[in-house]
Amino acid sequence: MTLQLTDNALTSLEFNQFARILSALVPGFSGGALYDLGSNNLWMSAGFSASVKEEVEIFLEEQKGSWTSGAVRELQPKRFSDTFLLFAHTLSNHTQEPIGTLILVVQPENDVDVIALDKKMAVAVNAIAAIISDGYQLNAELNAMANELTARYEELNLVYDTVDQANSFSAVKIALRQLIKNCCVYMDVPFAVIMLLDKRINIHHVTDTQVIDSKGFMDKELNRVYMWTLETNLPLVLNDEKDPAWAVIDKIGNTLGVLVSLKGKNAVDFVNSDRNLLMVMADKASKIIQTNYDSLTGLLNLQAFKYFMGKIHFPQGHSIPKNHTVLYIDVDHLQVINDTMSHQAGDEVLRSIGMLIKGLIRDNDIAARIGGDKFGVLLYNCPPDRGMTISKRISNEIMKQELMWNEKKTKITACIGLASINVNSQNILSALDDAEIACNAAKEEGKSKIRFFKFGEVDHTGLRDEMRWAQMIQESLSKNDLRLYCQKIHALKKGSGPLHYEILLRALDEAGEILEPKKFIPAAERYKLMPGVDRWVISNALNVLGKFWENSQHKEVIWSINISGQSFRDETFLDFITSSLQSSAIPPTCICFEITETAAIGNLIAAQNFIKTLRNLGCNIALDDFGSGLSSFTYLKNLHIDYLKIDGSIVKDVVESHIAKTMVKAIKDVAQALELQTIGEYVESRAIAELLSRIGIDYAQGYFIGRPVPLENELKDILSVKNT
Repeated sequence: MTLQLTDNALTSLEFNQFARILSALVPGFSGGALYDLGSNNLWMSAGFSASVKEEVEIFLEEQKGSWTSGAVRELQPKRFSDTFLLFAHTLSNHTQEPIGTLILVVQPENDVDVIALDKKMAVAVNAIAAIISDGYQLNAELNAMANELTARYEELNLVYDTVDQANSFSAVKIALRQLIKNCCVYMDVPFAVIMLLDKRINIHHVTDTQVIDSKGFMDKELNRVYMWTLETNLPLVLNDEKDPAWAVIDKIGNTLGVLVSLKGKNAVDFVNSDRNLLMVMADKASKIIQTNYDSLTGLLNLQAFKYFMGKIHFPQGHSIPKNHTVLYIDVDHLQVINDTMSHQAGDEVLRSIGMLIKGLIRDNDIAARIGGDKFGVLLYNCPPDRGMTISKRISNEIMKQELMWNEKKTKITACIGLASINVNSQNILSALDDAEIACNAAKEEGKSKIRFFKFGEVDHTGLRDEMRWAQMIQESLSKNDLRLYCQKIHALKKGSGPLHYEILLRALDEAGEILEPKKFIPAAERYKLMPGVDRWVISNALNVLGKFWENSQHKEVIWSINISGQSFRDETFLDFITSSLQSSAIPPTCICFEITETAAIGNLIAAQNFIKTLRNLGCNIALDDFGSGLSSFTYLKNLHIDYLKIDGSIVKDVVESHIAKTMVKAIKDVAQALELQTIGEYVESRAIAELLSRIGIDYAQGYFIGRPVPLENELKDILSVKNT
């Protein structure tokens, strides 16, 4: 270790105290000085004359080679004249490395015993040298700690100064450029690069081109590091070449690319803190990228796809009009695969289709996963006929796919809608909506169908309305801007049961008017938004009802909440209901969950598990819309429900139709045998209510009993009646 003049470990020591000690112990002591190994003076006491200083510096120059060689010299006297002696002593650290030279000057009396003086000086100087060594070591350790803290502080600044989100695709490259620049600044490297060639990202920052030119970085080093990282998924630090690299990995473990920083070969080696910092920055890069990419397939997401569509423009004066084509690809019956095989199987289907699509389009075309089971493709400079050819090729290749999962085999198909983008397009982004409309029309025809969007060929107005409703629902969910209503379920036998209500949902249109479910629920079902809707209803209903139950003495009220077929098939939904009930003040015995007959029969085993779990919590279960579809009395004995709700399409005709009346009686008889209570829906007149009562139906629900009202209004009425 070569001590420099600015080394605080030595210069911060108080040497004047040692001079005072020596003055007291050594007769004739006149001064002292401290020099580093480069003969730079670090300290000099008073009384050190210019002539003595000149002699000392000549002496140090003569001895310089031996001091810097690492040899430790004992105390050595040297007589420069008849008037003074010079003593030189090498100071060392705890590992016996020289750190400087201590020079002491003595002007003894003429009759002094030099040998005795040498011994006295040796004792004093050795003690002082040991103290200096200890002080040096302590200061060195404190300096190292301070430097480490400074480095960590700078790393924290780097981490905090580097964003890990990008709200748009254009913001991705801006964020990555800043990240690369920060790496250069904080790691003090002349060059850094992030390479994600599969995503067409290759961004670098340079502060010293000589380092790059000398390494031949792009042709040799970086490509080698890039390929090694992709193959191994591991970090790499090569101090011989001054290359530290870290894989950029997505959240499911796929390698996206590599983050590399370079130094010149003669630079200081990279250390563990550099390696750790690069790891953090690679993780941030991954997060930046994934805000615009789908982690399952590696394709762009909807946000980024719309960014590329929005960048399309048509220069004025083009002699040949350009056409682009957008594809909307919807995988057929992916939900069935999720239900019958597993969600992992469904994910495998999506991954394979994503890879297939990417392999069938040109490098400059854009592919994205734009929904759960939906993909978008933007084909640049592609006329409609060419777009149809590519669509057929994609469709045919998808049909060749076979999923083998747990010894089960299934064919994969997809429907495709196409729309053209040209100079006459009024709204470029609406072309994706047009392609979706065409795809929906194709799905109406069956599996693996392809349709090109043309005005007038399909009911694009109705489909556009559904798309508008779907967007409205998503906005309402995000803004918490839906409304809870309820409708009374009336006991037809006096004293036969507690108050009973069904929780209903309403939305607001742009003018703030209340919308009934028939307006927006079909769109929510088509666009698979029902799980989100159901979660909103359950969360908000349990919150409101929990407060009501805590503040009311009127405890005997049962509240029915509908669960859609989409939520019923969601593997996480049952856990959501369980946790929601556990965090609510209202007891589960006051809650009745309604599932439709069609959903229950469609997945009987899942229905049995669903019902069993909720009943074990204390909830009631109702089978809704019974008689509307695949009614069969045989499975009822395997579904441990509490209520059977007779579909309104049968009940509303019960007075006029002998068949409807017979069906209602048959349902009542079976329900009674299974000890189930029955509820008649669509009771819109006194005649229907009275006939249901005579047949033996337990409850009635409909406009005759009571119209839907805001839930909070009904809760106030219940409290006021009870208080009265």
